[in-house]
Amino acid sequence: MRIARSKSRWNSWLATVVVVANGCGSGSQQTDPLTPQPPLPAKRGEGEMDPWTVVNRDAAEKTLAWVSNGQVGARISRSGEIALILLPSESGPENWTPYKHRSIRHTWDGQTIEPESDYEERWDLRTGVLTQRYSFRGLRVLVTTQVVGDRIEQERHVIAETDGVLGPPVRRMTRGEATTLGSLSTLDPGEGASVEIDGPAEDQQAINAMRLTLLSSIHPGVGRSIAPHGTSSTLYNGRVFWDAEMWVFPSLLLLDPARAKSILDYRLARTGAALQNAEQWSKERGTKLSNAAMKFPWESGLSGAELATGEFKDELHVNGGVLWALHQGQQFGLVESQQTDPIAQGLSAFWRGLLTARPIPSVDAGFDSRSRDEAPRNLYDLKNVLGVDEWKRVDNELYTNLLAQWTINGRTWKRPSWAPELYLPRRAGSFTAYEGERQNVFKQANTLLAVYPLQYSGAEKEAQRLLALYAHKIDKRGPPMAEAIHATVRARFGDPGEAYAEWRKGWKEFMRNGLFSESRKEDRTVFVTGAGGCLQTVLYGFAGFRIDYQQNPDAKWSIQLRDGGWLNVSPRLPTPWKRITLRGVTILGKKLTFVITAEKVQVLEGDG
Repeated sequence: MRIARSKSRWNSWLATVVVVANGCGSGSQQTDPLTPQPPLPAKRGEGEMDPWTVVNRDAAEKTLAWVSNGQVGARISRSGEIALILLPSESGPENWTPYKHRSIRHTWDGQTIEPESDYEERWDLRTGVLTQRYSFRGLRVLVTTQVVGDRIEQERHVIAETDGVLGPPVRRMTRGEATTLGSLSTLDPGEGASVEIDGPAEDQQAINAMRLTLLSSIHPGVGRSIAPHGTSSTLYNGRVFWDAEMWVFPSLLLLDPARAKSILDYRLARTGAALQNAEQWSKERGTKLSNAAMKFPWESGLSGAELATGEFKDELHVNGGVLWALHQGQQFGLVESQQTDPIAQGLSAFWRGLLTARPIPSVDAGFDSRSRDEAPRNLYDLKNVLGVDEWKRVDNELYTNLLAQWTINGRTWKRPSWAPELYLPRRAGSFTAYEGERQNVFKQANTLLAVYPLQYSGAEKEAQRLLALYAHKIDKRGPPMAEAIHATVRARFGDPGEAYAEWRKGWKEFMRNGLFSESRKEDRTVFVTGAGGCLQTVLYGFAGFRIDYQQNPDAKWSIQLRDGGWLNVSPRLPTPWKRITLRGVTILGKKLTFVITAEKVQVLEGDG
């Protein structure tokens, strides 16, 4: 047996365990007793699917496997080589995630060890452990990769399947590589809740993969937020966008409050930068803002300064999203009002400084946000912003204007008499994406965001009409969150069967071996945002959770939250699902288990 060793400065984050067993003349095989082979998972029958294990047997699959815990992540090739290491930065101030790319090659007789036959790869959705096995030139190779703390640990077993003595060393060390001996630890995904359905195994596997993707992408208690691709890609430079608050946070809020709190803590620690951003942006735009105004960046790094360039600085809805998440976190007891109130005041000052009075139209003027039998009133415009669609600058985008109005109102939809009223665009009796909208295709859902997640009552009354007008107008090149929004709205206000079909479409067309891609056609993985969006449909659509300002008397179950909030549960299960069980949901410090059917909601203390 040969065990190669080397030490380097990388020891703090990479550990590789290698065992080589020689074939003896009798054909028997021997292994090192200190590092026994991990047991090989039993194969299931034809057509059976294990909802807790994603299996890939295609060695030609281009999408690299992934292991991560939010502190460090790695992409793993089909042969088990560590192709990319991503390590969050502790310095900067601007580089949120510097990437250390290393290529470690294992060779046999001068040839790179890679799959020739019998390839199988398993991603354990309970622990995050990645196991790969294959055959190469009479060798049987087994590679197990996992994240432990801030280290990527790997066990590699190479066993001769033929008689005789192995020749040259089975692998050659690469400069800077660390090798240690020891047993492999399993990932502790935290105390997060599990989501179990009594339904198709394929659906359960997808949900498990989404959940593990979220838990593996952000580490609790370190004050870091989450990038759209987590620790899987250099795309977007590892920086923080609205994805964190509006797409990932709502799912973590119910499944893992500790990780959800990290998203909030990241913003709370950068309020000073938000003040500076508002001052700098107002100078660039030639707009006079209050000294109290805050502006959170569209593209944020360690410092909290605006890192976006060009017109993306004007994608202002991120400010509303930050406060939206902080407010929900406050209702669940993750942050205090004394932390969120100054931000609410600073963002209100920001929005108010951008409003311009809208001329009151004459009776004979064209359509506006009021019906003809309403008396003319003073309205305000929010002009020249880059909206959710990101394809053009617009005036009075519905989603942005609603978030601004909610903020100015004091984090409520009930507008005080002293608060300015923003114009909400309408045409032919329904809301539109923005004023003068004439588009036939959109990058992603935008108008329907007024229905969910904003839950604006005026839009909720038009939910079915807005679905008919906009659900078919999404560009096929867009990200997967559109289907998630449409499915959630359909579950709440329409047919759960149609919602289920749209939800499945939203992940089946984007997931590759359990990992979300940002694109249907390109390999842009791991897209954490997509996983968070699709999980929202499960939680806030099918399971029926809803964070609101009052108790719903028709809900199957309700609980009062902090600061005037309520959590209501009104299930809308699709027919293929008989039950949803959420184990270990933490609400206001109490751990609960929800057993949800179409007819009732049973709540038990603890993990059920």
